[in-house]
Amino acid sequence: MPGTADLILQLVENRFAEIDRLDISAGTLRASGRGRFDDTGRKLASLVLDDLVFGDTRLSEVTVDWLGDGAAVRVGGGVLDARPFLGRGETGDAGEDSGADSGQPKPAEDGDETDPDPVLDSTAENERPKGRAADERAAPAQPAVEPKPEPAPRSFTPFALSAPRLDTVTFGTDRFLETVGLELRRGRRGWQRIAVEALVPRALWSPERPSGDAGQSRRNATGGPGEAIFGEDDAPSQEQSPDQGQGLAPEPAPRRLKIDFGPDGDDGYGLTIEANDMGAVLRALDILDTIRGGRLAIVGHSDGPLPGSPLEARIEARDYVAVDAPVLARLLTVASLTGIGDLLSGQGIRFERLIGAFTLEDGTLRTDLIRAYGASLGLTAKGEIDFDSSRVDLKGTVVPAYWVNQILGKIPVLGWLLTGGEGEGLLAVTYHMTGDLGDPEVSVNPLSVLAPGFLRGLFSVIGESGEDDRPRALPERSDP
Repeated sequence: MPGTADLILQLVENRFAEIDRLDISAGTLRASGRGRFDDTGRKLASLVLDDLVFGDTRLSEVTVDWLGDGAAVRVGGGVLDARPFLGRGETGDAGEDSGADSGQPKPAEDGDETDPDPVLDSTAENERPKGRAADERAAPAQPAVEPKPEPAPRSFTPFALSAPRLDTVTFGTDRFLETVGLELRRGRRGWQRIAVEALVPRALWSPERPSGDAGQSRRNATGGPGEAIFGEDDAPSQEQSPDQGQGLAPEPAPRRLKIDFGPDGDDGYGLTIEANDMGAVLRALDILDTIRGGRLAIVGHSDGPLPGSPLEARIEARDYVAVDAPVLARLLTVASLTGIGDLLSGQGIRFERLIGAFTLEDGTLRTDLIRAYGASLGLTAKGEIDFDSSRVDLKGTVVPAYWVNQILGKIPVLGWLLTGGEGEGLLAVTYHMTGDLGDPEVSVNPLSVLAPGFLRGLFSVIGESGEDDRPRALPERSDP
């Protein structure tokens, strides 16, 4: 790519010492500023850029310090296009030093044990697996297949980014967050700190008023997989504008997103994600456009930095509507629940709650049970989603007329016979979803649709343990 670079260099004792002026222009890249070399005069130690432009990114007051083989970046302000770093419209030019991991693990080196900068954590990797003992190598060859060597520990280029005042961060066409505070820190073992606080632009807000304000609700961060994250008294906040006391209409609460991952004081790392308009946040991040409203909370824990250690987490969402969701529409159509499917393409299906637990490891999400339910529909999911390969393998149950089923289930003896016990329903369909995440194959067990609850297990798949492993759609009652 043709371009120009104008530099004014300062030499001290025949070695490069300073860059008094730097102007670069090549394609969409433009930068102007100054810099400083290290004591050898062979490597840049720091750059201070008044302006940095590449693609749709326009940043100001950018400082880059090279520390060891890592880099620490501070950004004063501007707009950031995140798509190249997330693989959306990426040209392949982004490397590890830009903050994006190449995806190729590399062995930890002997010199990785220390780092001259405290901002960049360089915790040493575990030692490589040692080879066989000499006497084992001298043993006669056996016909058995040699075990595969254990892979070398993953090692990342240390990187830190501090950008407390970004105007916008873009994730897709007309999909962005605004007034963004961003802090990232990656050591040799992975991400140690991810902190994001942002507002959703008003054009992406859900029609419904958000329930509460992100970061203000009481959280149950230590409960078990089936326990709620929101507290029982976690009522929507009633924010008032300065004009409300004068009889004017109150100003709607801002739609916020907060992500916080970092050391939690328990020899591990904690995760908290909060949003008071789940649908708006999913649209802003260019993930989904089929959810309206809802409160979202995710809390989790990892024993080490990401992605090297599994993340155990719980998720809960309240009061949201699903509209024009193609995968859900296909499931309802295959299950012959066309009446509920018509709701999906019209005013939408309202869900009172989504709750469950999952594990995220090496790009794959696994769950034993995630359950969503509302007045007209209950759903469960059990299985895994591989985000790296965009593959899904989920099993579960669909329960139409959710509240009718729940009421029937409370009838002594008869309720159990009709619904099949806790978590089942008189009308329920078991399904299996496999294949491409965006266009999966959906199948149902036709014999499970109208079978009484106590018979439905006969027509369902029995797990390896010999027990019916279908996840339950209705919430189970706990003993007093």
